[in-house]
Amino acid sequence: MSERFEQSWQAAKGAASDLDVRVTSEDRQSGTLRGTAGPSSVVITVVPQADQTIQVGFSVTGGSSTQDSSLQQGLTNAYRKRMGR
Repeated sequence: MSERFEQSWQAAKGAASDLDVRVTSEDRQSGTLRGTAGPSSVVITVVPQADQTIQVGFSVTGGSSTQDSSLQQGLTNAYRKRMGR
């Protein structure tokens, strides 16, 4: 795995921890973290792109739309902060 992938992976895991998402499975090969936060299910993807960038995505489902939207935005913000953005 590349250094960029590792940095993004650790930042994504850290963002989950920051927002009390309990990570229930990690699959580095596919770049997928799965977890839960209250009634919400969280899927985080860390995917290397052809141009050497890393695409990170946060998907939150299962809670109320307001809760899920808020958690998704919170994860995005925590990830960006951990990446120094």
